[in-house]
Amino acid sequence: MRLRTTLLTGVLYLFGVFAALVAIYAANALLDSQDVSILRVQYLLLGLAAVTLGLIIPLRWWLESLSRDLFFARRHLETVQNRLAIREEDATLLTRINELTEKFSETRNLEAVLHQAVSTLKEVLHVRIVLLQLYSHEDTRFFLRIEEGARDLDLGGELYEDVIEKGKSRLINNLQSTPEYAHLAGNNFHSLLVAPLFRWSRQGAKETMGLVAAVSEEQHDFTAHDQYLMTAFAKQAGMIIENAQLYQKTEALAIRDGLTNLYNYRRFKERLDEELNKCRAEGRSLALLMGDIDHFKHYNDRHGHQGGDAVLRGVADILLRSTRGADLVARYGGEEFVVILPRTDLEGARAVGENIRRRIADEKFPGEETQPGGDLTITLGLAVFPNDGQAADEIIESADQALYEGKRSGRNRLVVYGAPSAPGGRASES
Repeated sequence: MRLRTTLLTGVLYLFGVFAALVAIYAANALLDSQDVSILRVQYLLLGLAAVTLGLIIPLRWWLESLSRDLFFARRHLETVQNRLAIREEDATLLTRINELTEKFSETRNLEAVLHQAVSTLKEVLHVRIVLLQLYSHEDTRFFLRIEEGARDLDLGGELYEDVIEKGKSRLINNLQSTPEYAHLAGNNFHSLLVAPLFRWSRQGAKETMGLVAAVSEEQHDFTAHDQYLMTAFAKQAGMIIENAQLYQKTEALAIRDGLTNLYNYRRFKERLDEELNKCRAEGRSLALLMGDIDHFKHYNDRHGHQGGDAVLRGVADILLRSTRGADLVARYGGEEFVVILPRTDLEGARAVGENIRRRIADEKFPGEETQPGGDLTITLGLAVFPNDGQAADEIIESADQALYEGKRSGRNRLVVYGAPSAPGGRASES
C-alpha cells in the first residue's frame, strides 16, 4: 500500500511539473497572440494549470492521510483477526473440556478422560510434550500420571515445590537462564509452561492437587495468552478431577458400612452372586464364612456404645488382615460379619476361619475381662458351594445354620455346615 501511495504521489508531482510547463507556455503564447479564440484557449490552459498547481498540496495531504488511515485499518484488521483466532482457541479448548466433562459423567473413567484432555491441550498450545500429575497430600506422593509426547519426564524437585507447595504458575522461554531449573535445561529442554491444579478443601481454602505442564525441546515463545489457556485448562480439569473424587467417595459410601468401612449388605449380596456365577462357570468351589461376636450385647451394656463401636472396628480390622485381596469382607448387620472366599475349598476356608477365630480370641480388647469367660471371642459358621447350596440364598442359609449351631454348642468356635461342632473353641471336623 505504501508503494502504491508513493507512485500516486510521484505521478501527481509529474502532473504538476507538466501543468507548470503548460502554464509557462500559455503565458508566453498569451503575450504573443492577438487572436481572440486562441486567447480564450490560452487563458483556459493557464487557469487549469494554476488550479492543478494549487491542488497538488491538498491532494498530497489527502494521499498521506489516506495512507495513514489504510495503515491503521490494516493494523486494526490484523488485531481483530488475532483476537478472533484467540477466541477460537479459547472456544475450542473450553468446548472440548466441556465435552470431556459430559463424557466423564457418562463413563466415569477419569484416566481416559484426562488422556483426551491432555491431547486437547497439546493441540491448542502447539507443543509436543504435556504432562499431568495428581498429588496426594495425605501420602505426600503423586499417584496418577498422564504423559503425552515423552516417557518418565522428571520436572525436578524445585518445580514440584513451586507448583505443589506454593501453588505457583511458571512461564519460562529460556530455561538456560533459569538456574533453579537447570535440571530441565540439562535435559535439552528450552521452554516451560506449568500451572497447578486446585480443589477446594473442607475449610473452604484452595488446595493444590496436582499440576499440568507443557515443555518444549526447541525455543518456543509461550505467551501470556498461552498461560491464560493453561490456567483455564487447569481450572476445568481440576473440576473434572474433583467431581470424579467426590463421585468415588459417594459411590464408596453407598456400598460401605459407615462404622467399620467394610462393604455393606447390599454390596455383599451383589458380589456373592457375581462370584457364584464365576465359580459355577469354572467348576470351582466358593466358601462363605459368617461370624457373630459372642456376648456382644453384654459388652455393650457394660462399656457403652462407644466401647462396642471400637470392638466392631477392631474385629473388622482383624478380618481384613486375615484375608486376601480377592476375598470380600462385609458387615452383615449388628455384630455379624461375612467373608466371601472365591475359588476356595473346604480345607482352605476352614484354615482361614480358624485363623480369624484365634486372632480375635488372642486380641486384647479393652474391658474384655468382664465378658463371660473373661475373653472377647467370635463364633463362625462355614458353608461351601456347591455342596451346601447352589444359589446365594441357600449358601447364606447354610452358613447361618452352622453359625447357630456354633452358638448353641458353646461359642468361640468354627462350625462347618452339616458337621458336628467340636468343643473347646476349635474348628469342627467334617
